[in-house]
Amino acid sequence: MDQSKIIDFDEGLELIEIGIKKLIRNVEGSPNTQFSSEEYMMLHSTIYNMCESMHGFSRILYDKCKETIDEFNRSNVLPFLSGKFDELLLRELVQRMLIHKAFVTRLSNIFAGLKLYIGACSLPPLDKLGLSSFRDVVFMEVQANATKAVIDLIRKDHAGESIDKLLLKNVIDIFVEIGMGDIELLDDTANDYKLKVEPKPEPPAKTCERMPDLKAFKKSIEGFITLNYVKKGKDENVNTALSCAS
Repeated sequence: MDQSKIIDFDEGLELIEIGIKKLIRNVEGSPNTQFSSEEYMMLHSTIYNMCESMHGFSRILYDKCKETIDEFNRSNVLPFLSGKFDELLLRELVQRMLIHKAFVTRLSNIFAGLKLYIGACSLPPLDKLGLSSFRDVVFMEVQANATKAVIDLIRKDHAGESIDKLLLKNVIDIFVEIGMGDIELLDDTANDYKLKVEPKPEPPAKTCERMPDLKAFKKSIEGFITLNYVKKGKDENVNTALSCAS
């Protein structure tokens, strides 16, 4: 640690807050929000020195990153998805995921001083933290409508209708990337979709008769990925992640 660069915690946190606000404006495309080399180096070195401080601010800064990512998703991602349906929702979901990733990547670069602490404590790296946040803060709020839109596109494709396959591929990539291949999460999504579409309860016998719909949904996604989009070398990973359909 450069002793000449020791900074008071409150002063350092204030500098970080200013930098994060500027980063958000820049990622959102606001003009005149590029970091100068001096600004970037000051922010980077401030965080590094706070991590190396004898007081050990690394955990506080790590928690700050999580809080920042959650708030970004809550304020700068989710509002753009609310009230949208069908393909419009899927297109916005893809676009907002790209913006989310750009923000997390640049935030990770600024907070590079945390890497040693993250590794030593076996904590999730910031990119994984970001995906978890996107899933919990954003996707869970739109999962029923997004799932319905995906199912509708898959059904249209199976029926021979023309669809935007690149859009569908990108959305399914998001499903898999944020953990939608997990059997429990996929079941929850399918069930939530069914509740939205079929809100009226049915007798047990009829409910049992409808259970294959969930499996058909998962099998449709797995089949669509395998036949159209899975690259060589990734088949085993994706099929394992979506093995709930088998």
